[in-house]
Amino acid sequence: MTRNSSPTGRTPTRLDFLPKRLGMDSCTATLGGAGGVRMKLRYGMVCSSNQNRSMEAHSLLKREGFDVCSYGTGAHVKLPGPSLREPNVYDFGTPYKQMFDDLRRKDPELYPPSLPLSFFTYY
Repeated sequence: MTRNSSPTGRTPTRLDFLPKRLGMDSCTATLGGAGGVRMKLRYGMVCSSNQNRSMEAHSLLKREGFDVCSYGTGAHVKLPGPSLREPNVYDFGTPYKQMFDDLRRKDPELYPPSLPLSFFTYY
């Protein structure tokens, strides 16, 4: 197997090589050397201001078999708007469906009917 191949037949990502360098697989690590305790690892993606920047990282890690949770640090959820200075802001706890419907009402061109609700979800 070369660096550009994978036993699963898929194209490897940078994540394929990171755990090996850290001496672990994607889900477990051994503490205390070869005879040490094997423990399950969990990863937290923290998103400053709930800008949903962690969504892609969460999705990628989840697809690679990592146990991932996401967290935000603000009181609001901000989604991309028509410009960098005009995000769409919602109170934390607003259901994705409500955000989705609101965005479609605001700008059907930017958020077309073909945009799946899964755009907002990554679990």
